[in-house]
Amino acid sequence: MKNHQRTLAAGTALALILAAVPALAQAQPDNTTADEGSDTSANEEIVVTGTSIRGLVKPVGASTVTVDREEVKATGVTSTVDLLANIPQIRNFGGAPAGQASATQSFAIPALRNLPNTQPGDGTLFLWNGNRMVGGGFSTRPDPAVIPTSAIDRVEVVLGGGSAIYGSDAVAGTINFVIRKTLEGAELRGTYGMAKEYDQFNVSGAWGKVWDKGNVLIAGDYSGHSNLLGSDRSYVSNDLRSQGGSDFRLTSCEVPNVVIGSTTYAYPNWSTTANRCDPNNYQDIYPHERRWSVLGSFNQQITENLEFSLDGYYSKRNDRFFFQQTAATGTIRSTGTRANPSFQTPVAGTTSETVNFTFGSVFGNSVISDQDFKTWQVMPSLKWSIGGGWRGIASFNYGYGEGTVNQGDINPVYKLALDPGATGAPLTTSTALNPFNLSQTNSALLAQIRDWNKYTHRDHETVHSKIVFDGPLFAAPGGDVKLAVGGERYWEDQYSIEAVGPLGREDPALAGGIAYRDRTVYSAFAEVVLPLFSAENAVSGFQSLIFNISGRYDDYSDFGGTFNPKIAGTWSPLEGVALRGSYGTAFVAPSLNSMAKPPSVVLSSTTSTALIPAGGSSNLPMATIQGGNPGLKPETARTFDIGLDLTPSFAPGLKASVTYYWISMKNVVAGPNTSQFLTTPAYAGYYVIPTGTDAQKLAQINAFHGLGSLPIEGGGSVDRLGIPQIVVDSRTANLGESRISGIDYSVQYRIDTSFGTFTPAIAGTHGIKLDLSNPSGAPFVNQFLNGNPRDTFTASLNYSIGPVKARVAWDYLGGYPVLGVTSQTYVESFQTVNLYASYQLPKEGILEGTTISLNVDNLFDEKPSYINRATGTGQIGGVGQGSFIGRFVSVSLEKKF
Repeated sequence: MKNHQRTLAAGTALALILAAVPALAQAQPDNTTADEGSDTSANEEIVVTGTSIRGLVKPVGASTVTVDREEVKATGVTSTVDLLANIPQIRNFGGAPAGQASATQSFAIPALRNLPNTQPGDGTLFLWNGNRMVGGGFSTRPDPAVIPTSAIDRVEVVLGGGSAIYGSDAVAGTINFVIRKTLEGAELRGTYGMAKEYDQFNVSGAWGKVWDKGNVLIAGDYSGHSNLLGSDRSYVSNDLRSQGGSDFRLTSCEVPNVVIGSTTYAYPNWSTTANRCDPNNYQDIYPHERRWSVLGSFNQQITENLEFSLDGYYSKRNDRFFFQQTAATGTIRSTGTRANPSFQTPVAGTTSETVNFTFGSVFGNSVISDQDFKTWQVMPSLKWSIGGGWRGIASFNYGYGEGTVNQGDINPVYKLALDPGATGAPLTTSTALNPFNLSQTNSALLAQIRDWNKYTHRDHETVHSKIVFDGPLFAAPGGDVKLAVGGERYWEDQYSIEAVGPLGREDPALAGGIAYRDRTVYSAFAEVVLPLFSAENAVSGFQSLIFNISGRYDDYSDFGGTFNPKIAGTWSPLEGVALRGSYGTAFVAPSLNSMAKPPSVVLSSTTSTALIPAGGSSNLPMATIQGGNPGLKPETARTFDIGLDLTPSFAPGLKASVTYYWISMKNVVAGPNTSQFLTTPAYAGYYVIPTGTDAQKLAQINAFHGLGSLPIEGGGSVDRLGIPQIVVDSRTANLGESRISGIDYSVQYRIDTSFGTFTPAIAGTHGIKLDLSNPSGAPFVNQFLNGNPRDTFTASLNYSIGPVKARVAWDYLGGYPVLGVTSQTYVESFQTVNLYASYQLPKEGILEGTTISLNVDNLFDEKPSYINRATGTGQIGGVGQGSFIGRFVSVSLEKKF
């Protein structure tokens, strides 16, 4: 009932904007001279990301990237996540952003720089109209795709630390989606695109009204795309022998294998070459998706000194993932009370063996993970003029996001139908599972095994109130010294449940269980802008000089207080030359998701040689504790950047900038490096190797980090697969330190000619240092030497003349070395050429206001770069980096009214 009420409230808020505001619009005289169907500048107040003080063209000392509406159209994207992937400083630049069917990364979360965080998106702050966004459901990190592209006026990216202004998360930078305020009229846009075995569509619209004292905007998107199986792309495979790589195919397949001792026998011919199967044949590399979003924005000048605003959005998203059928393994016997009547063996005299198989022959080779997300937010605010150039803003921001995943699985009761155990009832032909011919198994037993579901639900709620005052303090030689002061109260909570069992009767006691956590944050902040030189008092060597000093104190109910200052400056010694820099501290509060996720125990077999203790062997039982860590502390950072901007008067169309950045982080939230567990003394507390009698081993295991009180996923006891030879705690902790530095650059030159305007441009980033120490105190390891590209850039040539616009772009994602990969030391770069062209039809009759456009992404159908690696969490077999969509052609039709 609670969720229905929230949804109703969101719908009511948006409906009020739509229904009530036009009446107010009619009550105001319409003095605008805007062209119908176009954005205008009337009544628009410029909001600059990265500062609380009005009147600045850009934040002092900062490097910024702005993507305007025309650039949004030129990319041909249908979601804000895809849009951000075109920015070189974004982690998933050049790829196809896709989430996973997991409770930690169910949707793609863009991130600036390449901070080594376990939680996706940590270190990047997302805003809409300068205010925090609610979490996307599973994660407390926002899903940027909830903002309709039709509602976006521009995207402002401020690179560098911003905790002195905004608090947590703004370490690498801040991304702000600025909503359109000045649309006059209506516009509709439809896009359809295709690639091999793939299609995508988007229908969007917006309506706006501007009057002399306000405006209203309603915008909405409906979009979706089909799925891509691994088998849809020839280069996606776990069998990479044809490229000189390894065979990573699985041995738990529809056709079973039997293991006796250390030898594997393939059924039915019993050869010692195992039956193998490729999970990519039945598994998505890109899921099916449908998304609905609607956004409303209303602004009204109530009196000369008072303005009211109301913004809100609602978004719904459905994803469907296909995965290979769950692997099954168990013991089967031929004698005694535990005998299985379907027993078969390749070795005469064998009475017990292990059989590996899947239920693909009876259940199908894929299982389905259905994901549903709902997110909504509403934000009323008041602005009032106090006098003397001072203004106050009071805002209230309520947000709610929820996510639910239902993923098919198999009931672990199947193991008892293979081997009932010492206390189980003897098996008969009606109660035994026949792994060699599953169709001969009792249909009721198969139905019981198939009726099993993993259910995960999380919701995230935020209540954010803020008040800020800004205005001039006194006159300085270069202009007014301005101050902004304010305070905030931020509350958030997260409720989560993880359960498994028959569909509709899932039991939390068999999985992660139920957890709840909330926090309250009280904050105070101040910012001063000091202009020492400007056009009013410029002298030789000082055309302008301005400083910004800011600081913020945040008091968290769960881990205490933190103060973060920042000083920044911009100096222009010559006209068209500006030097800028900043230094400050920043932090990332541990997400509720990483702290509150219910802990549980996963039972498996040891496959990594790094986790096999002395005297142990592979494929023996192990236990892993996973889940949240309520003891996490904030990640802390120091940030520094210095840069140069050029806009020379002798080349009026030229703009160039270069920035050196440096970030040092401590208390980095990371998972323990399991490959170093047995060789690194600092990890001694993260695992236990039980010794002694069976009873003593179980006592040690149950005592390890409270394991005995945690639920076992799939049910049963910790020795369900046998007594584990090693127990590992894989939960994240404040383990690491990192040092990151690099250079951002951009150049563009607008050339006006009698036959059109040409604008060549290049923007990119070069990494200098990406060092990580895990655990803290261990030697720093250069991550650029293993799995991370140093260079990304996009180079483009834009052209426009009259109703025609065109663009060709070259996107470059640099190659990188790899360590520990068999027969490979380097992953090649991924490069694509993308085309865009649009034509505005003649302004005659019904065609007036109509534009048709064509996008061709990856013109030459480049394949992703190769790596000798298997499909796994966050990786695709054979794919090192790059998009697997291939050549994608889309056509858009836009009509303005």
